Amino acid sequence: MNQSLDLIPFDKKIKLPDIPDHWDYDESVSKVNTFVYKWKTLKDEAPEVLEELWIAREKLSVSHSDAANIMHGTKVPRTWTNYCEDIGSSRRVVNRWLQNYNRLQNQEERQLEIEQLSEKYDHEDETIKIECGDFRDLSRKINDESIDIIITDPPYPYEFINLWSDLAEIASRILKPSGFVIAYTGKLYLLEVMNRLGEHLEYYWMMSYKMTQFPVVHPRRVNVTSRPILVYQKSPIKSQDEYFFDGLDSKGPEKDDHDWQQSNDTFEYIIKKFTKPNDLIYEPFLGSGTTAVCAKKLKRRCIGHDIDEDAFNITKGRLAEN
Repeated sequence: MNQSLDLIPFDKKIKLPDIPDHWDYDESVSKVNTFVYKWKTLKDEAPEVLEELWIAREKLSVSHSDAANIMHGTKVPRTWTNYCEDIGSSRRVVNRWLQNYNRLQNQEERQLEIEQLSEKYDHEDETIKIECGDFRDLSRKINDESIDIIITDPPYPYEFINLWSDLAEIASRILKPSGFVIAYTGKLYLLEVMNRLGEHLEYYWMMSYKMTQFPVVHPRRVNVTSRPILVYQKSPIKSQDEYFFDGLDSKGPEKDDHDWQQSNDTFEYIIKKFTKPNDLIYEPFLGSGTTAVCAKKLKRRCIGHDIDEDAFNITKGRLAEN
């Protein structure tokens, strides 16, 4: 297959649709256009449409000997680029749809695997303690000044902005003196987030996480290439033991288990630089359990809470797996 076409192959786990001997360009365009409004959600008939897109891409790629002979109604040879234009899109966008379809198919398989693993979760593990519920309630069980560090990734939408004030207040109680809060956040409400953390904590530094996929913030018309990681500290301000880089790269997105999942490598780096073995980490927004999984791997203790039962079960599965 010609790599200059920027083609993104389906994962080997996915059964590829059969490539028919006879295929009509105009019929294919018409079929896809019928369901064009359903592509973005990939629901209902969308898998059928995406299979048709896969066939079209294969038929129109130079890897097929008949590629140059593909005609449409005007008897003009057509290419994969022409096809994407005729369905009102671009080659790169359509390739991304195919990639996302592949990811969703694999995600379904992964979720079934995680559900089975979650039943094997060791509830007696004294080093990793997780509970499903609101951290504002569950954190009351945590003793004053017993936590070495909070590492977390709270939700970014503005409807959750008050949680940053709650987080700061709870952190000021449960953190040991000079204990850190290290939190991923978005940029749109960054100033308010920092002000709310500053109600009970001291600003220490800001790290930056370089992203490998670039979400769009539509209110500002920005393609985001990096994400802030805020570092706050309970007084008194005291430097950590090791030097650290404040710009972090990721090996790639890890969204197999949760849409908001962050990559393990950056969490592992933070844990190594800001904690020691057997330190106690608190994660109030556990999500798919990345903090807990990394803590277990690096021989740190962890308390984790999440209000989402589905996410909580994912965490149990990942911990059982590891």
